[in-house]
Amino acid sequence: IGTFSDEDFLLYANSTVKMRIDSSGNVGIGTTSPSVYGKLVVAQASNGSSDGLAIVDSTLAQSGKFWCDSVNAYLSSGNAGTDPLILNTGGGNVGIGTDSPTTSLSVNSTSSSPISLTRNDGANGNCSIAWLNNTYNWYAGIAQDTGSFGISRNADIRLAALTVAPTGNVGIGTAD
Repeated sequence: IGTFSDEDFLLYANSTVKMRIDSSGNVGIGTTSPSVYGKLVVAQASNGSSDGLAIVDSTLAQSGKFWCDSVNAYLSSGNAGTDPLILNTGGGNVGIGTDSPTTSLSVNSTSSSPISLTRNDGANGNCSIAWLNNTYNWYAGIAQDTGSFGISRNADIRLAALTVAPTGNVGIGTAD
């Protein structure tokens, strides 16, 4: 199987070229010009995730998919046809549990705890979330040494404006 001259190798189905290997070794599936975008080009028939490129496990239960629409490129990791993680490189949005993230990070879950942040590096440090807007910065998290939850304008959550101690005591302007 192959060619002996400077011609493309073509695979047909229903009298239509479905795959092409050009004389330079570029492979195209669904395209007549595979060298335009790189060594391997897969042209989608439509702009949905089912028409992109997928790599699946041996049972077809888990998949990694890549596809494009007219605006963005998407990379997802899913199972059984779902897309629980979407990376929208064109818009900069990331979706977990949604295939249409509308913010920088969109999380959609039926779990009672859809987001979990864990610091488990053995270091004596805090675990916190930061809200930063170049003018005002706020932090919320757990002080590792006391176990208190705090909300602070300082990255050191132990200097919190509001503290809730493990005992349930609440302090405003104090860590106690």
